[in-house]
Amino acid sequence: MKPCFKRGKPDDLETLHPVYFALVMATGIVAISTDLHGVP
Repeated sequence: MKPCFKRGKPDDLETLHPVYFALVMATGIVAISTDLHGVP
């Protein structure tokens, strides 16, 4: 069964595609990793 996403105002949290959350998480992981390795 294919997931169905509601359409609404573009800035509603419920209408964002899940890939945006994965992108934010990946960015945070990279930022923390570079900080721990001393990369400015």
